[in-house]
Amino acid sequence: TGGTTNPSPGSYPYLKDTVVTVTAIPNAGFILDHWELDGLNAGTSNPIHVTMDKNRTLLAVFTGAPPPGLTVLFVDPPEIFDPTAVPCTTFRINITIDDVENMLVCEFNLSYNSQLISWIGIILLKAQGQTPKASMNVNNAAGYIWGNLTYKNPITTSSPIALVEILFHVEALGACPLDLHDTKLTDADGEPIDHEARDGIFISLTRDVAIVNVVPLSSWACQGWFVDINVTARNLGDMNETFDVQIYSDDNLIGTEHVVDLVPSTEKTLTFHWNTSTALPCHNYTLKGVATPVEYEINTANNNYTDGAVKITYMGDLDGDGYVNGDDLYIVATAFGSYHTEEYTHPYWNPHADANRDNVIDGSDLFLIVSNFGKGCPP
Repeated sequence: TGGTTNPSPGSYPYLKDTVVTVTAIPNAGFILDHWELDGLNAGTSNPIHVTMDKNRTLLAVFTGAPPPGLTVLFVDPPEIFDPTAVPCTTFRINITIDDVENMLVCEFNLSYNSQLISWIGIILLKAQGQTPKASMNVNNAAGYIWGNLTYKNPITTSSPIALVEILFHVEALGACPLDLHDTKLTDADGEPIDHEARDGIFISLTRDVAIVNVVPLSSWACQGWFVDINVTARNLGDMNETFDVQIYSDDNLIGTEHVVDLVPSTEKTLTFHWNTSTALPCHNYTLKGVATPVEYEINTANNNYTDGAVKITYMGDLDGDGYVNGDDLYIVATAFGSYHTEEYTHPYWNPHADANRDNVIDGSDLFLIVSNFGKGCPP
């Protein structure tokens, strides 16, 4: 109740891990209250971006239908997001009334950012066959439109009626609130009409974040070792962006990092430390980086980037050949007694021989090899 969605309500099949964008479209007088994803509150971002890692159910919950007797004056449409609205293009909005009784006068003030948009035209629309007498004061420099509409006969309606159409010219890319304020409605007896004023917003910039690279710093690791993975995120849009970056091994979440105020046309490389203690030996894990979509992002295909693989072997397989055998004992033997600190590295030091990663090659490393001696991964 209160609206619909794009795509329209229904059931749709998607390939695994596809990021699906769904936009809520409220009816006049309604707003999106929240999304419910698989029965849980998923916030108010509109559109919402859903990763299809399993079957999902998405519900748009609308609110704001005026209770009986509550009048709403609002910007229609309440939200315009159009990345093609570059400078020198135009767009239109209406000032619309809904659920009003015996209205004779409507007064409003609409403020906007004149650095981003400018007024170029106003059309007085007929309401129930009447064109109002109007007083208008437009100040592009200050960024406001004041209007007073007086009708010969009072307006009564239980459905939305557009009163004024306003044409704007786009001056620059950006996000511009359309602030409807200091509104007054008066009935035929000169008495004020209680009402609610609802703003709008116009967004003409592109928002697009992407993962452009995923690089493991090692192609193999013994179970229990840490593997560093570099993930590079890039801002392909027109404004600073804050978002999360996640890294997965197959479908297992390794970790999440927060990117703050990434400047357009720049990138940031994040290093994740994967603890492989729960990974399965003899398995090749595929790595995938994911950037959480930002609000109003249209191109979400580049938010996922899959590249690189790490093979997990048995603890003690120090040369990564898939087997724990005499070759691994030889690696420890040739480096036995060596160690590594921030200040000094022993001449015989071999980081691959340090099975337990304590920076000392000793009996504990030999013990790990002996404990798994003879184990191996099938070809």
